[in-house]
Amino acid sequence: MFHRKYRTIFFAIVLGLLLSHIPVSSDSANLSILSTNNTQLSSEVWSDDFENETMTFNQWIFGGYNLTHGGECPANVSVTDGMLYATGPIINYMFHNSTTTTGTWSLDVFLEYDFSHTLISFTSNYYNNPEIIGGPHGYVVYLYPDGAIIHFTLAYWIPDLAGSILDEIDTYSFNRTSGWIHIDITRQPDSNMYVYLNGTLRLQGMDTRWSTSEYFALETHTDSYFIFDNVTVSDTVDIIDHVSPYWIEPLVDQSITEGDDFLYSLHADDYAGLDTWWVTDSTHFAIDQEGTLTSVSPLAVGNYNVEVFVNDTFGNVLSGNFNLDVSEVITTTTTTGTPETLDPLTYVLLAISAGSGVVIIVVVLRIYLFKKTRI
Repeated sequence: MFHRKYRTIFFAIVLGLLLSHIPVSSDSANLSILSTNNTQLSSEVWSDDFENETMTFNQWIFGGYNLTHGGECPANVSVTDGMLYATGPIINYMFHNSTTTTGTWSLDVFLEYDFSHTLISFTSNYYNNPEIIGGPHGYVVYLYPDGAIIHFTLAYWIPDLAGSILDEIDTYSFNRTSGWIHIDITRQPDSNMYVYLNGTLRLQGMDTRWSTSEYFALETHTDSYFIFDNVTVSDTVDIIDHVSPYWIEPLVDQSITEGDDFLYSLHADDYAGLDTWWVTDSTHFAIDQEGTLTSVSPLAVGNYNVEVFVNDTFGNVLSGNFNLDVSEVITTTTTTGTPETLDPLTYVLLAISAGSGVVIIVVVLRIYLFKKTRI
């Protein structure tokens, strides 16, 4: 039973252990391979379509492990009808020198219904430590069945003292079946990874823990066989981008006071490059091609829901919205009484500012009025 985080034994590869051909089903060998048309011009680093058996066995390193008896054993692999077969019940390992860490990895895989798991390590180093049995250290795409479904997982592979740990980055499940599948893996210089299954994006994630590679590796475990074909590795991202741009900084609500100018700088990115920014409310707002949003005229008091868009050079669109609150200007006024309503004592205070002579007159007047009321 394989779990989301599991441990498995991955062994030191025995170089040069090559076995004779194995019998395979002619029905499987003659099944047509899926093809996709979503590729661009690539800068190929290496490939193998398994049409040249001698070249395949000269360029790949093979090894195996016998789960029944324990211990290393020769790999049970062959090249037949221009395809690479890995036959169980042992675990088979296949390594090809590969230093590519950003670019595209593509291959066709034939899954038998009763397989246990297969692992595609597209950027890995062989981890050889006296205390650790061994295995690749890097990024993998991992497939394993669980009841009626197959888990399709992008993960970071970490060797440890008990074998290896699979740390999931993203996972997708589909109905268990048998037959050909086509897998495209891309990793961009910004460490974003995208995995396509039969031409459809299924896995994605960013991870920066690993940045070197020595090998491209395949691991299989099944009671029957796996078939591989058309392995191609390039150092360019060759799959037409189906991924929208992403926000570098999430949009947040804004506020200004009536009469103020509005300016908000938006920040998005995309590996293929950004193309065009636009805003739905062009009556009140404008946005330039640097992502700077401004008001085109003074904004009245109220709340504005602002929706903005940006696409990449392949037409994939990112949208976002935020609220802009425009508040009214708050003014403060001071009210003073008229001379007719002021208390007599207030005259004293007012008179102080006029000079001491006036103060004396007002005080005398106040005393006179006081005495008159007592008579």
